[in-house]
Amino acid sequence: MTGSSDEFREKFNKRKFTSDNMSKKMAHKFWCIFIAPVLRIGMNQGFTPVAQWGWAKTDKDVQEEINEIKRQLEHVKQNIKKNLNDEIEFVGWNIIHNLDEVLNLSYDIQTSDVDGVIIFSTSPFWIYLEALYTFNKPIIFFAKEFSKPFYGFNLMTYYVKWMLEEPYRRNWIKIIIDDYELLRKELQAIIAFSKIKNVKVLCIGGPAEWKNGKLWGYGSYELIRKIQERIGMKIKFISLDEFERIFKQTSLTEDIQNEYRDFIKNAINIKEIEEKSAINSVKMYYILKSLLKKYDCKAVTINCYATDFIDRAGTTPCYALSRLNDEGIVATCEADFTAMLVMLASFYATGKPAFMGDPIFNEMEPVVINAHCTAATKINGICREPEKYVATSHYESGKGLAVEVLFREGDPITIILLPSDLHVVIIAKGKIVKSGLELPICRNQIMFEVYNFEKFFKACERNIHFYEHMINVIGDHTKELKSFFDLLGVKTIVI
Repeated sequence: MTGSSDEFREKFNKRKFTSDNMSKKMAHKFWCIFIAPVLRIGMNQGFTPVAQWGWAKTDKDVQEEINEIKRQLEHVKQNIKKNLNDEIEFVGWNIIHNLDEVLNLSYDIQTSDVDGVIIFSTSPFWIYLEALYTFNKPIIFFAKEFSKPFYGFNLMTYYVKWMLEEPYRRNWIKIIIDDYELLRKELQAIIAFSKIKNVKVLCIGGPAEWKNGKLWGYGSYELIRKIQERIGMKIKFISLDEFERIFKQTSLTEDIQNEYRDFIKNAINIKEIEEKSAINSVKMYYILKSLLKKYDCKAVTINCYATDFIDRAGTTPCYALSRLNDEGIVATCEADFTAMLVMLASFYATGKPAFMGDPIFNEMEPVVINAHCTAATKINGICREPEKYVATSHYESGKGLAVEVLFREGDPITIILLPSDLHVVIIAKGKIVKSGLELPICRNQIMFEVYNFEKFFKACERNIHFYEHMINVIGDHTKELKSFFDLLGVKTIVI
């Protein structure tokens, strides 16, 4: 059975994150600082006036550059708005000349609500470098070396960068040269880090102890504590008994049944669906939406597959998770909190819902298959068109309603693997080779090439535990995700 509906597709396209399902919209702020030249008398305390490197000689020169930078940052703002649907503001615009001015500014920045600081050093800045650390915010140094005007610490940029490669500094300082696109990615990583702090998660049932994290030193409850220590995540637990009670007390309303019919009508194909169980899967979506609103949570996960949850409900949460991800609520399977952390980071840094799956790969073939029974249809961005899909059921149980999304062959893809002990994250690039493989495994199946596969395989062999889920994001987002995990203090291996 196939079908389409212009009316439904129009409604479907409007499913973007709103004030109902995301935090109230507030602009993310970045404090901009310019380090100005100071005329000195003699390199060795002589009497001859000595100019510092760079084109700027006066504050007037610097002010002209500020005006140009403001124009360039308008384009950055527009692109971030397009990708994340987030507003950002650039504030401050201070010109500083000496150490005292840095320290006088420090307290204002520490106590402000800015997410990070961008420093444009039109003259050498290393004499102030350690004082700048006191800002206690992520810092980006923006340099010009191949575009005019020529900034004052040119030719020494990488010397300073090497200084900053020491492990305790690399988490919160980045250097960018002549690249506003890279600046955008770094800002999106900082925005993601800011948004994920103190995020509230709804968890139905307990965390996924079936992962046997104890074998590697971390059980699921210890993992939650470790994540809480890193980012302050708050979790509202609802027992399976309580959820079952709510589920049984919830009627099948006309809205629920209409949504089911619309969803089926717009599918390009329908296979292996038992209608009563499928409609109850839509009901689960409405229940989760209500609970998320009640507890002011912005993400949800359910301990479904490893418990008797599916037998109790007679359905699965696959449809609900897909639909919520399309709306900007990060929703993950199996109460896996490492997957939750990566999917939050991926969505907040890129504006694209991530795909969580069970990976299949071996040393003989440079391809990976990732498979699961739920995926967002808006995998190319929450503000973009949804992908075509097949309406089906959960593979293992044959129950519920699952969304089998048709991923586009040839699309670039980012691969993320984070083990339960959070000691390292592997981030790699690839390209989708095939979607919808029709293998006897979970419904969403994508095969992709992994660039530098041998290096990737060896990194996984050394660091990734059995039963860890793989997360995929459409596009090359290695820069944003590496910067996010740098801020989180997790060692990154970028393939």
